[in-house]
Amino acid sequence: MNKNLVFFLTGILSFSLQVLNAQTLLWAKEAHPDGLQVNGVAFSPDGSLVLAGTNCHPAKIRLFQTSDGSVTWDYTVSLSLECMMGVGMSANNKYIATAEETGNLMLFDYTQSPPVLVNTIDLGTSYAFAVDFAPNSGKVAIGASSGKLKTYHLPGGAADLNVAAHGSSWVTTVRYSPDNTRIATGSSDNKVKIWDTTGILLHTLAGHTDDITGVKFTPDNQRLVSASDDNTIRIWSVATGAIEHTIDGSVTGLNSVDISPDGQFVVSATGDDMIKIWRLSDYSLVSEFSIDPYGTGVCVFWSPTASQIACGTSSGKVLLYDIGSVVTSTGRVYDGPVEIYPNPFSDVLFINFPQADLKTIELFDPAGRLVSTAGPLQGLQQTTLSIGHILPAGNYLLRLTAVDGRVLATTISKK
Repeated sequence: MNKNLVFFLTGILSFSLQVLNAQTLLWAKEAHPDGLQVNGVAFSPDGSLVLAGTNCHPAKIRLFQTSDGSVTWDYTVSLSLECMMGVGMSANNKYIATAEETGNLMLFDYTQSPPVLVNTIDLGTSYAFAVDFAPNSGKVAIGASSGKLKTYHLPGGAADLNVAAHGSSWVTTVRYSPDNTRIATGSSDNKVKIWDTTGILLHTLAGHTDDITGVKFTPDNQRLVSASDDNTIRIWSVATGAIEHTIDGSVTGLNSVDISPDGQFVVSATGDDMIKIWRLSDYSLVSEFSIDPYGTGVCVFWSPTASQIACGTSSGKVLLYDIGSVVTSTGRVYDGPVEIYPNPFSDVLFINFPQADLKTIELFDPAGRLVSTAGPLQGLQQTTLSIGHILPAGNYLLRLTAVDGRVLATTISKK
């Protein structure tokens, strides 16, 4: 055996230690040529693009291919306008919306190439902070100063709701529920509120002690997650408004929060340049990693289609991370030796698992999708995994599960 081709692991201390470093930076790209802060990021509905909006002057709006970070659209905002504070793409892939700092909603027609600005709506407020499209793409909501929650009909932008949602405070974040029946708002008054889509207040969620920086409904519409500058993430019942749990998320404030499309994980960007991922079933921290040297994570968004997160930073960068190793690693860790070769691999992997009986072998691609598997293996300690089809070069997650339930998950390379 050529020992240069052997990947040898032994003495892994704990499952949490393994998982806390299980991410790969796929690319880091400029959202603004002058390094101005990224205030909003969002994925396209199919996960193939990342949208970013920046500080000014002038502000930039850019679209990046998730595959390689190449820019597909570069829009320079008029000098008569200020910073882009929030961005979004409609589920039907027809519209882009941005919240412009001095109280404007900008709507772009994405069916044209390049996208065309079709409406700049004056909100009648001093500031605007966040946007979100209704899941049915029929409306867009925006949070603004003077406590305003406003919604507008698409495609024309006709006014719909005009709600005095949070008194004289700022509405800093706004989200529709996945079933299109509710809207959540968060404010500088430290409160979260849940509304029906006609503007009727359903619940006021009190408990945070500083500005609300993010809200998001779980995919099943049962819970609402909020983040705050008070260093906590809170999980609330949508039905009753009761608090279910508080996560101590940081010591330096939480800038943004999002939820995985399967509803199992929460991701946050913190004021100490960290990204943290929590499991919602038991509120445990499953991953944390620094985004240094790219500054502070200002906004974070989970891909709707893959195990990837996009982060906008204070240094004007958009970062795309593969976190497949985080969301596919579960169970007690296998802490004995293992040999996996060749690494990089081509079409066959050889595996020696000498201190446990193998049950299953699973190979996941960079997006977290299962691409090859073997098992049940009925207690083998040495075996092979035939890939059976051509896979592109890159980093893959290999997960080995023993009969006794212990798991080893590690990254290997495809040449």
